Amino acid sequence: MTAGWQQLGSISPVELQDTRLYLQYALQWVERAALCAAPESGENPDSPPNPNPLLTWQVAESGFFSHPFPDGKRVALILADGEASLSFTTDNGTQSSPPTFALNGHTDAEARLWVREQIEESAPDTTEYNDPSELPQHPLAEGARYKLSEHRENIGEIARWLSNAHLLLSKIKGEDERLCCSLEHFSIYLCQTRAGAKSSLDLGLSLGDLHYPQPYFYAKSNPPWQKEPSFNNELSTFHKRDFTGFVLLSEKIVHQQEQETASYEFLQEASKLSG
Repeated sequence: MTAGWQQLGSISPVELQDTRLYLQYALQWVERAALCAAPESGENPDSPPNPNPLLTWQVAESGFFSHPFPDGKRVALILADGEASLSFTTDNGTQSSPPTFALNGHTDAEARLWVREQIEESAPDTTEYNDPSELPQHPLAEGARYKLSEHRENIGEIARWLSNAHLLLSKIKGEDERLCCSLEHFSIYLCQTRAGAKSSLDLGLSLGDLHYPQPYFYAKSNPPWQKEPSFNNELSTFHKRDFTGFVLLSEKIVHQQEQETASYEFLQEASKLSG
């Protein structure tokens, strides 16, 4: 096990679902801010084919960070010390005293307004911030308050899943590839484009969704595989509903003596699959 790996399983993976939804609602405002910060497509013809992602996970700060605004500032959702807070910072969190907004006890509308007020002077255009994202139903959407004081241990466990995934995917990614984060699937992933092929392979970790109410590693092709490829990994299963891909459920990982090895072997072997 490498020094960066954090042991998982202190919280049952299936018990993380409600916490994940709370955090997903908060993350939408980081993504909405990132949409205001990102340059328009084609703005820089010399930019690399894999542009900077809207959202990234920073291990040292234990948080999701938005694409930077022209002045270098970013919106972030920080998951540290069992607490969740929004932050408006620079240099990926190294600013000494950035403005912060602790989510516990506040409504989602208050969180949305706080981020909007922070980005007003930094965002060239806030039009993209106006519409909430489509997320699963949750009391937050009806005006309920964040009750995260009851979820401290779960928040810490979710942060460990994300940092572990970042550790493993960083070992696999190519020099010109970047790790991205997705709000829709609450995931961290790597998109690998096959040289000379019109296909790509996504490798990543989802914190859970409508398919699986627990974290899971996955590998899926774009365009989708028409039939199940040969893949030698006894812990994984082939998923066929709504998307086709191989998945490794967290409930299997936490029962392995070598959690890191089991997870890395899945991702490493999956990276060799053809799109």
